[in-house]
Amino acid sequence: MAATQNDYQRFLDLVKLPAIDYYSGGGGGMIGAKGYFHHVHAVEMDEGACHTLRENWRRTKVHQTTVGEASEAARKQDIVKFGKRGANLPRPGSMVLASAGPPW
Repeated sequence: MAATQNDYQRFLDLVKLPAIDYYSGGGGGMIGAKGYFHHVHAVEMDEGACHTLRENWRRTKVHQTTVGEASEAARKQDIVKFGKRGANLPRPGSMVLASAGPPW
């Protein structure tokens, strides 16, 4: 039996899918997706923005680094120690959504 749109919506209401956000800033861009996604990781290089993220997104692992460095580290190993708090970056392919704000 094929799943209906209603079945899909009920599933999403029950399960928040894992996501990573790049160029996170203070986390404003993550707000729109929080209904269906749990941002497991956020990558931001600005120290003040990382502080804001850690205060407001307590379940999100914040990596204070550049997106290029984080991506390269994730490609080199399945799980790597990185960032000020030593949080693990996700394994390639483990996130359902990769979102990004413009890096201005």
